Amino acid sequence: MSQIWDRILSAAAVLAAMNAFSAPPAEAARGGRSLSSVDISRVPSAPPAPMSHAEFSHGGVKRPYALFMPPRTSSVPGPRPLLVLLHGCDQDAETFAKATRMNELAIRENAFALYPEQPAGANPRKCWNWSDPVNQERDGGAGERAWIAALIDSVAGALKADRARIFIVGFSAGGAMAVNMLSCHPDLFAAAGVFAGAPFAAAATPEESRKTMRSGTSVAPRDSAAKAFACAGGRTGKPLPIFVAHGDADGVIDKTNARQILKHFEALNDLHDDGKANGSFAYSTMGTKTSKARRGARAHSLEALLGPERSAAARLLRVKKLGHAWSGGDPSVPHSDGKGPAASDLMWDFFSSL
Repeated sequence: MSQIWDRILSAAAVLAAMNAFSAPPAEAARGGRSLSSVDISRVPSAPPAPMSHAEFSHGGVKRPYALFMPPRTSSVPGPRPLLVLLHGCDQDAETFAKATRMNELAIRENAFALYPEQPAGANPRKCWNWSDPVNQERDGGAGERAWIAALIDSVAGALKADRARIFIVGFSAGGAMAVNMLSCHPDLFAAAGVFAGAPFAAAATPEESRKTMRSGTSVAPRDSAAKAFACAGGRTGKPLPIFVAHGDADGVIDKTNARQILKHFEALNDLHDDGKANGSFAYSTMGTKTSKARRGARAHSLEALLGPERSAAARLLRVKKLGHAWSGGDPSVPHSDGKGPAASDLMWDFFSSL
């Protein structure tokens, strides 16, 4: 009963935010909800739109979140897609929005952008606790993973978002949590984008987490896939598309993790198609586009992968000389590199191609 009431309260908060967006800026600012301006300098013709901040409770977990709801583009009918953005350590919704420029993308693509937030009370550095076993298991109803899923479900319902176009994107600890989300909730997302993340079930303790960050995981893909398949309830279904990005000079999370994430989803898609780990699914590289450093962009490569019968597309973006930062973002905030390629645009192009 308490969960139902929490959902009602959350829906009411979202509807209040919707009303605030339809009011003149001065009236919205006086509405009692915390609002702050969003940098949309790359879209100077668009009217300013604030992010709305609220809290959501589920399963005994209470966390804040921010919602960006740009004015509707009248030329694009129908329900809008929903982008779910999971920040990294030492970030919050505001800094992650600037680091990725995702709100600008949401304006351009007529999408909602939802930013779950990790408070310092849950982690001193505001990191998502991706390695906590409760966030990797089906019975983890009191964990952050279950809270994020319930928040997405509530917000998508209140906004009447396009359920077939919910995409989750994360950076660093948020990237590792995005891997958890796609692994355990395959029916909720159309695809995921992971920048500088870690594989599913790569660690279960702080020491294992640090080891994974330094040199990758020792957990075999078939084992992480089996755990993810169980977390999702053992249901077969559609293959899971994934976009993975990493900086080659990342000194916080080693680039080894990028390829290991793909190995995890290759093994997980093998289970998704028929419930058996029988090698029925494998990625094939369809081509790799390599770009030299030019026009302000770092040298990088973009590898395109496909599963059997052109299913479960995947991409691997590797950015040369990039440290632990989002590529093509706003350099005025931490963990964001102003040089290209623009990872947000590349992820959206991938999502749109599915």
